[in-house]
Amino acid sequence: MSGARVGVIGAVMLACIAGPAAAKKLKVKSKGQVSVEGRAFTDDDIERTEDLGLGLAARLEANAKYKPFEGQLRLFSRVDGLDDTRNLVAIEELYLGFKMKPVRLRVGWQLLNWSATEAFHPADMINARNYDSRLENPDKLGEPMVELEVRFWEGNIAGYYMPIRRAPILPRAESRLSPFPKRLEVPIGSPLFSGRDRQISDDMLEHQWAVRLEQTLGDADLSLHVFQHVDRSQPTQVVDLTTGEIRPLFHFVTQVGGTWQQVFGPVVGKLEVGHREFGFPRPAERYRLTHREMLDHTQIAAGLEVGWGVGQGEGTVIIEGQVMLVWDEPQLDEPDLGPFQRDALLGYRHSFNDVAGTLLQAGIIVDLEDYSEMMIVARFERRLGDVWSLQANVRAVLAEPESPAGAAVAELQAVGLERWNGANELNLTLSRFF
Repeated sequence: MSGARVGVIGAVMLACIAGPAAAKKLKVKSKGQVSVEGRAFTDDDIERTEDLGLGLAARLEANAKYKPFEGQLRLFSRVDGLDDTRNLVAIEELYLGFKMKPVRLRVGWQLLNWSATEAFHPADMINARNYDSRLENPDKLGEPMVELEVRFWEGNIAGYYMPIRRAPILPRAESRLSPFPKRLEVPIGSPLFSGRDRQISDDMLEHQWAVRLEQTLGDADLSLHVFQHVDRSQPTQVVDLTTGEIRPLFHFVTQVGGTWQQVFGPVVGKLEVGHREFGFPRPAERYRLTHREMLDHTQIAAGLEVGWGVGQGEGTVIIEGQVMLVWDEPQLDEPDLGPFQRDALLGYRHSFNDVAGTLLQAGIIVDLEDYSEMMIVARFERRLGDVWSLQANVRAVLAEPESPAGAAVAELQAVGLERWNGANELNLTLSRFF
């Protein structure tokens, strides 16, 4: 969607709220930021991959309230002068709403946050993602939906209808964050979907829905959810026989699960669960599956956060683990469900609680089945005066695939985190807020 079209849609939606309303009753707030983003990967000695990026990014936010109506606009765009595969204009939020207790109705693009844990997010599966961002937690994209929420007792119940299946943003083959082989120039095509009817196509329309219940019971925050939609996080692959391209295939999935979070003094306990059952796509003349459908599985993440005061600041130790329990018989030697199938995180976050809002966080994610596979991440944030801020991120991926036939074959046989071995990255973001 072009930037001009997005701007027109946003302006029309906000104008619908304002209408002929008296100015004294209409409340409009806006803010934004412009950032210079630079990133660099360690050289992988592959000529066609892009190791450097330097771009200009902007985010615009605006909200309007004219009770009982509300509207929200949040857009993000980036132009990269060194790596134009990262150029994009994305809707994060763009909706109209009606709120009158105990009911809230919203129509448009939304960002939902259903997660309780820090590193692993089995419950937070609704939004499509931009996978050319952060490997450990990719940026979310706004999801078109109708939301109806009713508050009761100490929480709420919300229903969602999602008529459009928004494709994720997948890294190009030249990107260091691409999951596809980089030494072999395999032609990669656009995503495909297998919907409720089990047909393979690139159609954008699909009946999708979700229901989520949230309640606070004493010191515990609990949630339960169920949804049916086209998954955008765990594809299989097909060969397009008309073009010879390898195309990611995203399957229709039914998920049930929930989250739990509770405070025990300085300790916060967390649990997040998602049980996923996938639809099997019908055979098609044009497409050939490279292996069977995605495996039904249960994804469980649990963790603890322990915090204490350090001078005027606060330190927090984070311990988390995730396991995926497979219920189908895998066709391959081992299931390949994602980069973190059986992993643990040990991390530390330090908030200095100073005027500049200085924050330092670091962690290591280790594969519990192969301790030589790990990812190390670190983040630093600090405001520079009233309107400027600096953020730095470091990532190192150590997960070398093994094959006696050489590096190119090893890439073809790579599973899990091995696909991103050597994608060691430093990125810096300097932002000005207005």
